[in-house]
Amino acid sequence: MRELLTIALEQQGMTVVSAASGTQALAELVREGVDLMLCDLSLPDMDGDVLLTRIRNEQSGPPAIAISGYRI
Repeated sequence: MRELLTIALEQQGMTVVSAASGTQALAELVREGVDLMLCDLSLPDMDGDVLLTRIRNEQSGPPAIAISGYRI
């Protein structure tokens, strides 16, 4: 899904920074400034809620949209 969203957003002319894990996302946010973050609630190394909380607490991060492929 991450790769599909990357392709779709790039086709709309957006610059996309993609990360496969929460740890990688934190590193990319430090390296690249972003305007909006799409975050899956299920990440391989941490819960998406934990990632969003860390970003808000540590660096007043960008606006975020949480997504999930699971039914809640």
